[in-house]
Amino acid sequence: MKLNIQININRKFIFSSSIIIFISLFYLFLTPYISLLLLNQSIKNKNYIQTNRYIDYPSVRKSIRGQLSKSITKTVTQEMKENRYMLLSLIFIKPIVNGLVEVAINSIITPEGLILLLEKGQINNESLKDKNNPEKELNGSSNLDTNKKPNINLYYKNLNLFVLENKIDNIEKPIKAYFKRDGLSKWRLFSIKIPEEIIRF
Repeated sequence: MKLNIQININRKFIFSSSIIIFISLFYLFLTPYISLLLLNQSIKNKNYIQTNRYIDYPSVRKSIRGQLSKSITKTVTQEMKENRYMLLSLIFIKPIVNGLVEVAINSIITPEGLILLLEKGQINNESLKDKNNPEKELNGSSNLDTNKKPNINLYYKNLNLFVLENKIDNIEKPIKAYFKRDGLSKWRLFSIKIPEEIIRF
């Protein structure tokens, strides 16, 4: 009789433990989705203290700076190929590029700027518009239908890396936002891969 009672207790313990483990693993699986929801909610509520918990601004800035610098340098260099004083002009390229990069980054690295970029594929800043054509932005998103719902795909890259991917219409490659696990249950945005069409100057 005692043996049967002990077996029943062991079975209940094993069953209860299995349920707890399953729920814990399921919760851990959902943590990046929860972090994304909390990030989106904090931005909509303009709760920037909460927003800072889910965005690693220095890392995001660094990831975007390299992409912008490459794109702008390529454009400026191409425009100077026909310049007879090209070698002299090259001296001034770096300060011009750095200035444009900082303007672009400052427009992107805000909570609202990041949401606009990730959802619509747009860089929203008046200083990034063509002065000769105020209706034309200097990125490839000016012809996008901003009322369309984002085509977002969420997936794990590995146990500590989560990806938000958005395929923008008329743009070949998707925007990819990378989130890294911070502790056991929190995830932070640390890098964004932007298609060349969006940051083409």
